[in-house]
Amino acid sequence: MIENQSNRVITYEVSDLDSEIPSSLYYSYTYNYQWINRHENILSQYEFEKTDYLRLSDSELQIRKSEKTHIFSLKEIKSLDMEFRYLIIPLIIGGIVLSLSLVSIFSAVVESWVGMMLVSIGVILLYFGIKGSYQVSVETFSSKFSFFLDDEDKGLQSFLAGVNNYRRGKMNKF
Repeated sequence: MIENQSNRVITYEVSDLDSEIPSSLYYSYTYNYQWINRHENILSQYEFEKTDYLRLSDSELQIRKSEKTHIFSLKEIKSLDMEFRYLIIPLIIGGIVLSLSLVSIFSAVVESWVGMMLVSIGVILLYFGIKGSYQVSVETFSSKFSFFLDDEDKGLQSFLAGVNNYRRGKMNKF
C-alpha cells in the first residue's frame, strides 16, 4: 500500500496467464471507506484550557468540549463559523422577573426588600443575557451544532479560517 499525498493508492502485482510478464494494477481511492484501516493525519490543532481542543485531520474535524468528543466528517460540514449570540433564556426570565417585581413593589403586593431583591435578580439575568457568549457553530447538511466559548480569540478565528480553506480546497479536488 502506497500513500501518495491525499489519494490512497494500492498497487498489486499480477501476472497474466498467457504471458509471464508481471503487470501492476493501479487503483486510487477518492473516498474514505470504512474498511480501509488507515492512520489519520493530524494537520492542525487548536487547544483551549484544560483538555478541550479542535483538531483537524485529513478527513474529519474533532471538537472536544466539556469532556465530550464530537467528530464531523469534512464531507458533511457545510460551514464552520465563530459567532456571537445573546443568551435568550436569561433575557426572557430576567425581563419577566424585573417587570413583575417592579409592579409588585409599586402596588405593595410584596415587601420592599423582597421586591428589591427580585429587581436585582432580574437585572443580573438581563445583564448575562445581553452579555451573551461566543460560539463555534458547525453547520452540516442536516443540522447545526454550537459549542460555547469563554471569550473571543483571534487565534481561534484564524484556525477556523484555515479549516474552511482546507475544506474548500479539498472539496474542489473531487
